Amino acid sequence: SSADEESKRLALNTTTGSPPLPAPDIWYKSPPGHYAFGPYVDSQRSLGVTLLRQPEQRHLSAYYARTHSWQGGEPADEADYAVHMQGCMVRLLVRRGENCKNTSPPPTPAELAEAKRVLSDFQFVGITEEWDLTVCLWHRMFGGGRAAPDNTQLPWWSECRATHFLNTRPSADIYGAPRVGKVYDTAPLLGFVDEIDGELYALGRDIFATLLGEFGVNHDACEPCYRQAGRGRAG
Repeated sequence: SSADEESKRLALNTTTGSPPLPAPDIWYKSPPGHYAFGPYVDSQRSLGVTLLRQPEQRHLSAYYARTHSWQGGEPADEADYAVHMQGCMVRLLVRRGENCKNTSPPPTPAELAEAKRVLSDFQFVGITEEWDLTVCLWHRMFGGGRAAPDNTQLPWWSECRATHFLNTRPSADIYGAPRVGKVYDTAPLLGFVDEIDGELYALGRDIFATLLGEFGVNHDACEPCYRQAGRGRAG
């Protein structure tokens, strides 16, 4: 957030019934719009948070959402779109400006290696396909569970709400995209696989699994959060 730092300090210290927490020395400032993270890597990488999505599913979702970020004319089909957009996640981690578009070249091997290093330093990596656990992990890591200055333990999650689990961008339903079960049918990609983003996604899943273990997050542990949000048992 780029909000005023004093306002964030006040928000941090006004949790009802909880002693104030020490404010961090620096605050994360996210890039504007869809700009890449490159200029912020040195100063912000340890504060970074992100959610990753399986690359082919993400390409299809963007294609069916009015060919998101495509510039000039229209792609020939889903496969043409995905080929030109491959490596989008890597581009967003290491480049500058609006680089996730068809007019930008795919990432180089060096950029992929750097993206992996950047992602490994992020404090939070969630997985879109594991949305319930991602939300629960976020609450576990940032919604409480930290020791206040007097060593009082705060609740291990902030309030879990139904809106936290709501899909607000159901593009497949809006645009009639073909599905197989709950995921997009990848047949229109004609066998194309985004190997560049696939490597980054695999690393992201490993980081996510490590965080789940470190913070003791699983569907059984998250059941109170799900229940509070009116979801019942997830998973």
